[in-house]
Amino acid sequence: MSEGFEPPVPFSTPVFEAGSFNHSDNSPDWDCKYTKKTYLCAKRQSNMYDVTLISDITNGGVRRTAFRTCAVVCSEQIDIETEGDVIKSVQYTRGCHGNTQGIAKLCQGMKIDDVIARLDGIDCKGRGTSCPDQLARALKQLKQQ
Repeated sequence: MSEGFEPPVPFSTPVFEAGSFNHSDNSPDWDCKYTKKTYLCAKRQSNMYDVTLISDITNGGVRRTAFRTCAVVCSEQIDIETEGDVIKSVQYTRGCHGNTQGIAKLCQGMKIDDVIARLDGIDCKGRGTSCPDQLARALKQLKQQ
């Protein structure tokens, strides 16, 4: 971490109120976006296309996870609900609204491995990743934990 740089709260709490976080030193270890009066900050991953887990809660057999997407895609976050190896719901924050809604609906009821197989490696405009690929990356990470 950059010398003298400390996030205002532990990493496990990735959302900060506007004005409470100074990221002017452009720390190379933290990736922050300012959206709608809120800073979203997460520890930077080694691969620029990786997603970052920001929340993982299981209640009543349903696992709810939230992932921050990488900076090169239009979406900012993906919320995923799973039960066992089946996807119950997917919701994107930002991104191409119609496309992300379509992806989310198509994934409902599918097995995690099937979604990964279909979406992994999809590229958007030569960016090296896409909103569907980010979902596949999130699901891969979800399976590893």
